Amino acid sequence: MRSLKQSVWRWPAPEQVLTDVQAWAQQQQQRVPSLQRLGVFGSYGRGTAAFGSDLDLILVDAEASGG
Repeated sequence: MRSLKQSVWRWPAPEQVLTDVQAWAQQQQQRVPSLQRLGVFGSYGRGTAAFGSDLDLILVDAEASGG
């Protein structure tokens, strides 16, 4: 994430990312009642996230069709 007043890029701590994702997931469950689960996998799921890591999510929606 880049600050508007700085030219230095700052990356959030993995713990902060997971905290924010958890808050976002709770908001989504309120907005989308058919959302059954949200999972984190990849480096964040393994606890090995570092600078530049992307966030891999899977969402399970009861109303999604298989094809």
